[in-house]
Order: sequence, then C-alpha cells, then structure tokens
Amino acid sequence: MLEPVQMWRNKGKCAGILRDEYMFSESSAKTKEGKKFCTGCPVMDQCRTYAIAHDEVGVWGGTSRAERRALGPDITKIIQFEFYRHRLLEYRPGFGSLFHELEEKLRLDENRSADSDSDLPKSA
Repeated sequence: MLEPVQMWRNKGKCAGILRDEYMFSESSAKTKEGKKFCTGCPVMDQCRTYAIAHDEVGVWGGTSRAERRALGPDITKIIQFEFYRHRLLEYRPGFGSLFHELEEKLRLDENRSADSDSDLPKSA
C-alpha cells in the first residue's frame, strides 16, 4: 500500500539524523555505508519505492540510485503512475512532461474502466 511520505519517514532508522553525510552521496564508499545502515529498517520498502518514483539521489531503502535505475524504465513508469494515481507523486523540476504523460494515461485508464462498466449487464 502506498502511503504519504509523512506517514512513514519518521519511522525510518535515519529519522532525526544528518542523512546528507552518506545517504545522499554517490561515492561508492559512502553508498556502501548507507546501504549497510538501512539493513533492518522497518520502512525500507516504502523508502525504496518512493526513491524510484522520485528518482532520488543517493541511498534510499538500501539501494543506490544506479541500482534503482537498473530496474528499467518500465518498472519506474509503473511505480510513478501508481504514485501519481494516488496523488503521492511530488512535483520536481523536470517532471512537467512526466506529469502530463501520467495524466493522459490516467484519463485513458478511467475511460477504459467506464467503457468496461457499460458492458456489464444491468441489474433489475
């Protein structure tokens, strides 16, 4: 289940600490430290999914940006769409065309759903 970031972020192991030191670093040594720190975090899945949707830099949910990007554009688009559909995708610079694309997909999905509902037999 997708939740707003405010619902889970403060439950993370990194809550309340200066995360910039290694969590948002792209250096391999700092990334290794950050990934180790994430081990056993109760919100690791939410954190990783959030980072995929928002193309975050550094370690999130025990993964580096390169590892998340290696999942491929199809997985990223699916996750971004779900975040958008639930109104959880936060706007970032460069996301304008993404938001337009996701809005169009959402509109098409809603139209398909309405069309399939009209094919159902009417109850008396």
